[in-house]
Amino acid sequence: MKGFYFLHLVTGVILIAVLVAFFNQRDDATGSSGTIGSVSTGGAGSRSSMLPRSDPTPLTFTNHLGEPVSERDFLGRHSLVFFGYSSCPDVCPSNLVAMSQALTLLDEDAEQVRPIFISFDPDHDTPEVLKSYVSHFHPRLIGLTGTHAEIESATRAYGVFFERNEGSDSSAGGGEIQHTSNTFLLGPDGRAITIFRHNTPPGEMAAVIRNALQKSQDRSDAALP
Repeated sequence: MKGFYFLHLVTGVILIAVLVAFFNQRDDATGSSGTIGSVSTGGAGSRSSMLPRSDPTPLTFTNHLGEPVSERDFLGRHSLVFFGYSSCPDVCPSNLVAMSQALTLLDEDAEQVRPIFISFDPDHDTPEVLKSYVSHFHPRLIGLTGTHAEIESATRAYGVFFERNEGSDSSAGGGEIQHTSNTFLLGPDGRAITIFRHNTPPGEMAAVIRNALQKSQDRSDAALP
């Protein structure tokens, strides 16, 4: 009998752990006009939050100029990547503004960083819409859209969560989307170096990026004969 109760106790603990892990994954997702969970604590997170890639097939998109592109086109330089959608009421604009301000603080070093915005809403965020949208934040910000399958592949690769609110008209690109609000810093090899949480101050973001650029330069110098 004791063994029976012990088994149920262990099962309950495991179930609670699974539920906690699930909701932690959604902690950095935005709600209709705010957040799910707690994202008030800014700062850089560990790259371990980004799921390992099991599929070697490169991610593909359409950029804001209507051109087909692949993630391989962005190799060779550091990238700042943020997922969102153009009609997002608050979290997306604030993160893109922070990204832009961080690049401004980097001054000439910013040329070594490629800013990228990937839309969750391909039905609404056409290349034309994205071209106008990204121009409001930074002159070098690249907007990416694609088919639903391409966007879902990208979100799986980055471990990003998004879900359209019930009652939203997805075919018209209407309604609001709950989504992860992290910004990813990728190295020249396309691997995640750091994940910035929502509300990370631009100054902190710039300092982390500058440090990553310096480390990359040091490795390049060390490889020289």
